[in-house]
Amino acid sequence: MLKKYKKTLLIIAYVFWLLLSVFILFEIYFFNTFELPPLCWNIIDNIKLSPSKRYKTITYRRDCWATTHIEDTTVSLIDANADEKKEDVLKDWIIFRVFKRDVPEAEVIWSDDSHILIHYDDSAEFWFKAVKSGWIDISYH
Repeated sequence: MLKKYKKTLLIIAYVFWLLLSVFILFEIYFFNTFELPPLCWNIIDNIKLSPSKRYKTITYRRDCWATTHIEDTTVSLIDANADEKKEDVLKDWIIFRVFKRDVPEAEVIWSDDSHILIHYDDSAEFWFKAVKSGWIDISYH
């Protein structure tokens, strides 16, 4: 008789565990309730509007301290009304990225709406360096 109750309790425990697991997966998939912090994050250093205020450049450092403790300096060119806090907005429009453990600085200067000059540290190692984005020319010094 005692074995019968143990078996019933064991089955109830398994069903409970299964239902709890399904509930947690459902919550994560549909409601993103259990959100983990990002391994990397962006620290915005500077935002510069173009002379006509139609575009803006965002100079930011991407810090992946949780994995490598290496930062890079990145410049993204986006529409002036775009939200620079959205990761995909910054990532999709990168025009300049340098890499170094001691973060190199980059200064963006708009000469007009179709020309950007980027000053950067000579010791920087390039990941990416665009010379044109749409009809905007990009030069470096």
